[in-house]
Amino acid sequence: MTESERTCWQTIAGSGVIERLDQVGSLVALERIPHAAGATNWYTAESRADLVKIVHALGPGSLVSFYFDNRISRAPYAEKVRTELLEFITRDRDALIGWPAPDGIRIDMAVVGGPRDIDEEVSDSESDEDVFYGAYPGWDNDGVEAITVTLPDADGVTRQHPY
Repeated sequence: MTESERTCWQTIAGSGVIERLDQVGSLVALERIPHAAGATNWYTAESRADLVKIVHALGPGSLVSFYFDNRISRAPYAEKVRTELLEFITRDRDALIGWPAPDGIRIDMAVVGGPRDIDEEVSDSESDEDVFYGAYPGWDNDGVEAITVTLPDADGVTRQHPY
């Protein structure tokens, strides 16, 4: 691990993420990238080894939310998932749908705003392929269902940035 990755790991470990992952068995992580006009990366982990891979991918200064509940669900794509997505869109004006990436930790997530968006996103996938989906989550930090941390910048100092 580089020094930056080691500092990142210490920040995450000190927040309780490892213990919660051990307790619940999986998580979804949202990385908000600093100074990137709302750009994000999405990850999933089912083990400490997966979490280590995520740490290697995270950028300095990012705001990272780890979700341990089912606010971002994983299920085979089916009519039930489409119906739930449309309910989220009706309530919130958009929703998320994404597919596990080949590396096993990244989620290729898209924001959808209506039936046509959903159809475009799922057109190339297998009908029974697992998807991640849900409403766009907030910056929750209750220490149980969600933990949000600000990672130190490359110089080791933790600062707030526009995300």
